[in-house]
Amino acid sequence: VATIGVGVLYVGWDTEGGDAPADIPDNFNPETDTFKMEGDYDIRSIRAEDFLIDPDAKTFAEANYCVVKHTMDLQEAVYRWPDSETRLKEYAREEESLSSSGTKGEGSDEENTSLMIYEYWERGRPWNAFMGSHVFFICKNEPELLERKNNPYSHKKLPFLMLTDLD
Repeated sequence: VATIGVGVLYVGWDTEGGDAPADIPDNFNPETDTFKMEGDYDIRSIRAEDFLIDPDAKTFAEANYCVVKHTMDLQEAVYRWPDSETRLKEYAREEESLSSSGTKGEGSDEENTSLMIYEYWERGRPWNAFMGSHVFFICKNEPELLERKNNPYSHKKLPFLMLTDLD
């Protein structure tokens, strides 16, 4: 599948988005208490060069899986995967990650360090019990798992729209 002349949209749901619940108690302590956000639609443009499609698919409709490359701040990655904090910091140092100023180099400020995180999506198919997959991983020489869950959407399809200038 060629990615020239193609636009990609992620169309999903952000459980951490939206407004805070209206019923937060007066004695709420943000350092010790937690609450669940209401959630919100999440529609984002994905750069075609950061979107990798199942190479065996003749069309996107036939793709069984895809991978999205994300540049993520180290702080956000540690927040999302606290059990992998040590490995994420090592990975960031190994990768000579882009700093917030857009320059490469080792010894960059940890607060301004970003790293490449890969997000794998798989549609529900007989070989995965029609559950699909949603996986986050890092990859230096071999993939290292950060999180693996079933595809969170009830339709178990890939949550992307392909936009082309030719049909």
